[in-house]
Amino acid sequence: MDMAEYEPQPIANIIERLSEIRDKLQHVNATLGYTARVEAMKQEILRHGWDSILAKYHPDVNTDDPAAYPLFELYRFVYGTMGEKQR
Repeated sequence: MDMAEYEPQPIANIIERLSEIRDKLQHVNATLGYTARVEAMKQEILRHGWDSILAKYHPDVNTDDPAAYPLFELYRFVYGTMGEKQR
C-alpha cells in the first residue's frame, strides 16, 4: 500500500475490530480448554499456596521431567496474572 493511498481509520472502527479479535480469542481459548486449564491452575495455587507449587513443579525439583520447565513457566505466568487480592 502506497502511503498516499493510506487513510487513517476512525478510532471507533479500530476499537470494534479489536473487540472482535478479543471475542474470537476467548472463543478459541474456551474451545481448546485453555480457559479451564488456567482456572484450574489458579484454584490449585489458591488451595495449596505458591510454596507448594514451587515444591511440586519447579524444574530443579523435577530434574528428570523434560516438561517441568515449560509447565512451571505456565504456572508462573498464571500466578503473575493473579492480582494481589487473589493470591
